[in-house]
This record gives sequence, C-alpha cells and structure tokens, in this order.
Amino acid sequence: MIKITYGKIMGKENQKLNKLFFLQLIKFHAVGVVNFIIDQGVFVLLNSVFSVAPVPSKLVSYSCGLINSFLMNKKWTFKKDYKYFSFNFLKFIIINVLALGVASFTIYILTSKLMVIPWVANILSTVFSFAINFTGNKFFVFKENSRGE
Repeated sequence: MIKITYGKIMGKENQKLNKLFFLQLIKFHAVGVVNFIIDQGVFVLLNSVFSVAPVPSKLVSYSCGLINSFLMNKKWTFKKDYKYFSFNFLKFIIINVLALGVASFTIYILTSKLMVIPWVANILSTVFSFAINFTGNKFFVFKENSRGE
C-alpha cells in the first residue's frame, strides 16, 4: 500500500502558507466578532435609543468598528508594523468603503423593500460585507509586499 502524506502532495512551503492563511482567517473572524459587537451596539444605541434612521446609524456604527478593525488586524491578525501608516490606512479605508456600500445597500433593501427589522438587517448586511473585507485586507491592505514594510 502506498502512503502519501499531505506534506508530500502539497509541499512543506504550501503547508506553511495554508496554515498561515487559515490562522489569519480565524483571527480575522475573531476581530470581526469584536467589530460586530461594536457595530451592533452603536447601531442599536443610535437607532433604538436616539431614534436615528437605520442607514445613518449604520454609517456611524460601521465607522466605529472600522477603526477597531484596522488596529487589531494590523497588530494581531496580519502582524504588520508599517512605516507609512497613512498610506496603508487609506487602502484600508478604500476596502471598507466598498464593504460599507454593500452593507448600507443591503440594509436599505432589507428595511425599505422587504420590511426586515433594522437590527436583523444589520446582521445580514455584515454577512454580505465580510467577503469583501477579508479578501481586500489580505491581498491589498496587509499583503506581504505592501509599501511601508
């Protein structure tokens, strides 16, 4: 019987890259949970307590999570210490503006057209924007050869 191990098929270097990728994905999810708590807490506070409309509430709550996300992902998930902070933060903002657009559009459709409760719509919008965020952060903002390393 022939015994073939994962290491022989994938190669040791690919194994390390896959392990790093999945570790970063898990950490990104953990940061996302913290961001979600911040986002949802601020959203509910603004929308339910202060009667701010859902979309403006989302803009503010998302911004709060965004700042936390950059700091945690920079230091913990992707372990980057950029010399050019503003350049990388700008790239981060670009990715997050795209994700925010998807999240806001999702909330708009769900609350105004499908009559979904705002806090439920906020949860669903987070699911839609996650893929944009991880892909953009991994391969654009915190990529291995990014400026400032």
